[in-house]
Amino acid sequence: MRLLSRLSLVLTGARGVLASCTAGECPDAVRDAKDAEPSLLQLHHQGSLGAPQTDRILGQVASEWTAVRAWTCVSASTRTDQATAASPHVAWAALLARRRARILSRPPAWWNAAPGWRCAWVSMAAVKPSATAASNSVQPAARRRATTSTRLDDMFPAAAASRNAQETGTWMASGRTGASTSAGWGSTTPTSTPPPDYLDIAASARGVRGNDGELSDNYYLVIGDNGGCAGGCDGCCGWQWQVANKMKEYVRNRKAANPRSTLLFILLVGDNFYWTGASPGRFDATWKSVYQELADYPWFVILGNHDFGNDDPDCLCPFFHERARCTAADATAAGCGGAKPYSIANQSYACNQLNADKGGVDGDLRRNFHIPDFTFFYTIPELDFELIGLDYNWYDRHGIGGNGYGPSGGGRGVAKSCGGVERVEDSLARLRDASNKILDERAKAAAWTNYALISHYPDWAQEGINLRHKFLQGMHQEQAAQKRVLNFYGHTHIQQCDRHADEEDPNLCTDILTGGAGGCCGDKPAGFVAVTWNKDGKMTNECFLEKDCTIWEWSLLQDNATRSAAKPTNVRAEGKQEVCHNTVDDPRCPGYAGPLKL
Repeated sequence: MRLLSRLSLVLTGARGVLASCTAGECPDAVRDAKDAEPSLLQLHHQGSLGAPQTDRILGQVASEWTAVRAWTCVSASTRTDQATAASPHVAWAALLARRRARILSRPPAWWNAAPGWRCAWVSMAAVKPSATAASNSVQPAARRRATTSTRLDDMFPAAAASRNAQETGTWMASGRTGASTSAGWGSTTPTSTPPPDYLDIAASARGVRGNDGELSDNYYLVIGDNGGCAGGCDGCCGWQWQVANKMKEYVRNRKAANPRSTLLFILLVGDNFYWTGASPGRFDATWKSVYQELADYPWFVILGNHDFGNDDPDCLCPFFHERARCTAADATAAGCGGAKPYSIANQSYACNQLNADKGGVDGDLRRNFHIPDFTFFYTIPELDFELIGLDYNWYDRHGIGGNGYGPSGGGRGVAKSCGGVERVEDSLARLRDASNKILDERAKAAAWTNYALISHYPDWAQEGINLRHKFLQGMHQEQAAQKRVLNFYGHTHIQQCDRHADEEDPNLCTDILTGGAGGCCGDKPAGFVAVTWNKDGKMTNECFLEKDCTIWEWSLLQDNATRSAAKPTNVRAEGKQEVCHNTVDDPRCPGYAGPLKL
């Protein structure tokens, strides 16, 4: 062990395995592992993570000394001088440098599989940022990078050789397959087309598979910005309950008017857990206990900016605190895609809201709350329908956690977990690219008539990009004319029709702002959307802004099965202060950048 403790060894970069051998000197077991084992700092993708990204991480560290340890393997016959001489030739992948923390990485699974090789934790030279680096917060970015790069080049000469290596890999657009979905950052081609309707929703649908009734008996609901209970503002839970009760009433009344009425699923367009994401236990307090019988139906969900917050800090950088991993070796596992995975790229996960088989929290209680991956699609052929879930939180990268990364910011813990704001933004950019990719791929496929797009942001919040238009532009013009595409989003906390763009039905609202589910912040009109199928088999809005699905004034008294409490009709002065302390998504708050609400 003394031999190992003296070695100045680092992580191998090209394949991401912690080993001290060069390509020609590794035993077969170690060499094979170099090809299979991903880097701990893979940034959700398979590719080369070079020194510039390492600099970015270390550049976030202030003036503390950072003791670095790594799991390292050497041949039992290697002499100290040989290992030390070889170490400059070992590529530098990246080390997470945390303030007042040691670097701890998981031992590679193969460490004891190679006879004649020994592995141990090796203490490396402590890193102390220079005096100029200690003032990173006021330095220009280029100067910060140069300062850090010089320090790393002095310590690790091999880093300089790969400094200009380009980082490869992009988010793989994900599709649900079998019992779950697989995503990968780095794969560029799906390995197969995912099988449709893995939840067998069509089995209960009317007018298909020989089931009695008409297509118009079927419907689904859409809400957004709902998760105020147990984490939001003073009045948010009461407002959320009022919208939830309105939804339950709608389902009951529709059933009473038509005994064949069938709710198929519910869509949720983000900001599911205010203020800063889902912590363990929130699925009961914020979702199941509030929506009650509605939680017995499938929910398909994407994430908003508040969902990437301090209560779920590892979601964007899971490789540091990995809970689940999908690789080619376990591609048939339920959480990684089942029998026909959409992607088998190496991918790690550590997000509370993702499905439980992807590392999500609260187990079986939330089994109907489906986030198979950050971006996904789900197809129901019998209804000529496809849902596409998209993540464009990159456009609100400064509002992660509601108000960013400052001293009291809701995203401060995310930046800390990722090792810096730049790495947060890089992860979000990969999600954006994956969303562009899946939108383009599904447009080219153009296999169905009805499409529902769910994302979090209105056009104004994502540089004017209209996802419905973008999706239809990806098809041949003749195909696009036959499609019925509805575009749902939230972020702004009201119900509003932003566009009527269907040529066949000019009265149909196609771009629907549905952020009024009551989670924040007392805005109105609030409510939800109900969508059904017409006699021609095309989707149409059954209820939107009508009294049966809209709340124009909040009730003073909010009664429900578990509580009865007085709730304000609007945000009081202190309520406004509370809201603006936790979000910039409201027009009353100084940082709000959007248009005025109704």
